[in-house]
Amino acid sequence: MKVQMANPDDDPVGIKRRIDSACDTFETAWGSETPFTIEDLLRQHADLPREELLRELVSLEIGLRRKNGETPTRAEYLQRFPEVEASLKMILPGQSITEPCPEDDESTHITIQPPPSDAPVVQPVGGQGPGSVVKRPPPPLPLPDIPGFTIVGQIGQGGMGVVYRAVQDDLKRPVAIKTLKLDGRLDRRQIQRFQNEAQAAAQLQHSNIVPVYHVGQAYGLHYYVMQLIEGRDLADHIRDAKDQLSRRKAAGSNATPDLRADTTAVRPEESTSSKTGSGSKSWPSSEFLDSLNRSRSTINGRKIFDATVQIGIQAAEALHHAHLHGVVHRDIKPSNLMLGHDDRVWVTDFGLAQVQGASALTMTGEVLGTYRYMSPEQPLANHVLLDQRTDIYSLGITLYELLTLKKAFDGTNSKEILRQVCFEDPVPLRRLNAAIPDELETIIHKAISKRPEDRYQTAQDFANDLRRFSQDQPIVARRPNLWQRFRRWSVRHPAIAATIVVAFVLSAIASVTASSMLYRQAQREAQFLAREARNEAQRRSEAVLALVQAEAGRLTAFSQLALDSDPTLAVLLALEAAKFSQLALDSDPTLAVLLALEAAKKQTDQASSSIALVEALRNNHEIRSWNPRQKYVTETAMALHPAGNRVVTTVAPGYVRDGDFPAVESDITSGKELRTYGTQGVVTSAAWSPDGKFLLTTSISQTTPPQE
Repeated sequence: MKVQMANPDDDPVGIKRRIDSACDTFETAWGSETPFTIEDLLRQHADLPREELLRELVSLEIGLRRKNGETPTRAEYLQRFPEVEASLKMILPGQSITEPCPEDDESTHITIQPPPSDAPVVQPVGGQGPGSVVKRPPPPLPLPDIPGFTIVGQIGQGGMGVVYRAVQDDLKRPVAIKTLKLDGRLDRRQIQRFQNEAQAAAQLQHSNIVPVYHVGQAYGLHYYVMQLIEGRDLADHIRDAKDQLSRRKAAGSNATPDLRADTTAVRPEESTSSKTGSGSKSWPSSEFLDSLNRSRSTINGRKIFDATVQIGIQAAEALHHAHLHGVVHRDIKPSNLMLGHDDRVWVTDFGLAQVQGASALTMTGEVLGTYRYMSPEQPLANHVLLDQRTDIYSLGITLYELLTLKKAFDGTNSKEILRQVCFEDPVPLRRLNAAIPDELETIIHKAISKRPEDRYQTAQDFANDLRRFSQDQPIVARRPNLWQRFRRWSVRHPAIAATIVVAFVLSAIASVTASSMLYRQAQREAQFLAREARNEAQRRSEAVLALVQAEAGRLTAFSQLALDSDPTLAVLLALEAAKFSQLALDSDPTLAVLLALEAAKKQTDQASSSIALVEALRNNHEIRSWNPRQKYVTETAMALHPAGNRVVTTVAPGYVRDGDFPAVESDITSGKELRTYGTQGVVTSAAWSPDGKFLLTTSISQTTPPQE
């Protein structure tokens, strides 16, 4: 096997790169027929810093041997490499390296050390008998040596780090020290994440975020010092609450254990800041467990869940402070939220934090976080930009578990959990605990919406709505409407939703097409009926006009027959013909006028009275009648003015009576008498000159008849 040798380079980055290359070569050859030994690579890379290269190779070999089931010891490596005993003491702080407990999807948090032998131990329900499983934390590692601090004991350990209780020598104050594990090979990203965690926490000064005092490195061991907090994380409290609930259901007891009686890990220093959410009860309360046990509670529903709400308010405000400083936690879960004995919440473990302005530590396709609590956008890795709303979601999922003592997503493997996180909504809170008020359920479900834009946009908004609920004020959150619920359902069931949408679109198209066809058919029928109605009206009108014309013709014929023998009767018949044509006035007034006019024009000049009436009818579209000589006689003759607006009436020829009968001029329109001619004697006829300026009258003198 050929080993590629790098040219000497004094650049620290280049040296680190060459050390990584040597480790890659060692790891690649480990399972081959001709593996390299540490001594081989030390000789081949004699120009590299021996102690640093040796530390990396030993750490790598320990991890590889442990995977093969071997148990490497410190004595073995001290015998092989006695010149680096100090470094080996940090790499192998104990006499042997043991296999840690496998980590499930929740064990990225610090596991609290079990209580000492003299502390009370809570046994599982039913005792520890055959078939019962007791989950134990990994065994504590030997204490490291960190200058300036006296290590007292181990508090707990997680996937990458170990937390110790210590005393700062110069200030004599108790502190907690978190170190980076050295029981396997560490790459640059692991070291950078550890430093990123320390720097992210160090720049945040908030009453609910654990403060960092110091960051350092000793003998290749990376560590940082933080305030010692007395309390336990919420994951421990949830486990205890589940145990107590099981005992309640089994024994029917109403007693609530003192959950704070267990051995604690850390103790907070005195703080001058006021306690957020003061007055809240320790979680969980007896009434809260009663609500889960479906037994009645004498306390108002808001009070039952007030402790949980106060936890949410404190954590949300701490996260908002971090967000304002460009830090997104990305791993909020019960094990990263500590509840102190003073009911103060502490946000811990910024190991996966995204810090604004820092270099990216996530490789393409790498998913960081705890599956059950990560937001739906986190599995997309670099495909989307994570912001503060991912922490809001994770905090909402944590509060969901606090309210129900059930995980929001109960998948049994990572693939199933990720599918639930991305495509399924948790069971509504009130189905799991009917005592939860509607408003609180609405707040939590808004925070855990699948789409970031449907959540609270800032953690402070989340905290404010929780505070409104706690103070019995109207909340801002609203339940999703029908469209929003369908949209969320379609995300979980895209195939069915697509089928429904396609069916709906096809149905809508069919409905529109059918409606259009029916509308056009109705239009055609309406047009046909309107056309038939017009035709019928026209036929009726033509029939009526035909009857009118026939009757008018009959009367006109009679008028002509009577013209010679009785001109007055002829005029009256013509007038009757015109009156009869009144039936046609509504449909065709002009026709009625013309009918009477034609009848009148067929008369002789002696029938001038008929012409006068017809002319008046032409002007007014109606027949007007009056007796201009009612003061004199009823038998009259007429003379129409050429202008057609005046008429002169006289006594009919041959009519002789005692008295004076002058000619009377009247206005045709109004029938008003204008003047009289020949006031003495009897005027028997009158005629206008063609220009209408002169009136010619004939009269006879009145004589006294002889006496008998």
